[in-house]
Amino acid sequence: MPRERSTNCYSGRSCTTLDDDYPDWLRQIADRPPILHVRGRLRPGRRYIACVGTRQPSVFGQTAARGISSFLASHDWTIVSGLALGVDTLCHEAALEAGGHTVAVLANGLDSVYPTQNRGLAERILVAGGALLSEQPLGTPALPRHLVSRDRLQSGMSAATIVMQTDLIGGTMHTVRFALLQDRRLIAPVPQGAHADEPKSRGILALTQRTGPELAHLVGASGAYAEHLTRKFSDRPVALPLHDRDSYTLLLEMLERMAVESPAHRPPAQQLGLWDS
Repeated sequence: MPRERSTNCYSGRSCTTLDDDYPDWLRQIADRPPILHVRGRLRPGRRYIACVGTRQPSVFGQTAARGISSFLASHDWTIVSGLALGVDTLCHEAALEAGGHTVAVLANGLDSVYPTQNRGLAERILVAGGALLSEQPLGTPALPRHLVSRDRLQSGMSAATIVMQTDLIGGTMHTVRFALLQDRRLIAPVPQGAHADEPKSRGILALTQRTGPELAHLVGASGAYAEHLTRKFSDRPVALPLHDRDSYTLLLEMLERMAVESPAHRPPAQQLGLWDS
């Protein structure tokens, strides 16, 4: 018999993979958590997009984070990020300012907020009808290994991941790795002019311009990740580029298809115009 619709995800308790409100995209990854702890409201459906990046964005990263997150939130896409300082904060705030829905994925138990500087933002997310989500039980601190594990949930519960700005080394590149291994699309705005020379843009340029084998060498990838980069992206970059605001339309069209199509029936690359899939 069909399970009665669970309200656990709305009451601040827990939901399991058997509950209707367990995120659709997250249910599809191999290492999905069997239990999620949630405060606030998770929306049903597949309109979730991860927006991540460095904790110390330049003007380019700040502009990209605000502009892209605001655009997608205003088109009814839930902004998923990690409540970290920098790009994460900007993405959550842009979603709130656009009157949209946003979910913060935490590396700690939901009885605390990390970083503590974002307690106010966490409350604003809840008041606005968003959610705080974690796989960690109450009392769990935000240890480094939990922060890395959290990154797989951000990409895993989302149709795609947008990297606003990152260097070649940093926490954001964990989310990149998870997104690619989960076979989720990766997207990044491309810095122009002087912005392209900034250290914080090196990761973005590598993701949008280097082939998989070149990226594997640059980031020191090994094991299954290196094999995946070399095999699937042997002759092309791993991320779809956003060159300007005109690209936002292509992005939105692609996401709208993904929201209704089965992952097994994604459109081939030639149907995405200038973009590779």
